[in-house]
Amino acid sequence: MTGNGVASIGECMLELSGQAGPNWRMGFAGDTFNTLWALHALSGDRPATYVSAFGDDPF
Repeated sequence: MTGNGVASIGECMLELSGQAGPNWRMGFAGDTFNTLWALHALSGDRPATYVSAFGDDPF
């Protein structure tokens, strides 16, 4: 892998919407995810990395 890539840190939302029958449509969103997606699309073949984590709090 050569060249500089782009990275984003944040949370990504999973969006589920009901479709006909028992099917669901899943999408991804969030400002940091959308920004990374757009930068990767504009950068050509440069790598994109998304950094996130799951918490372990009781909520």
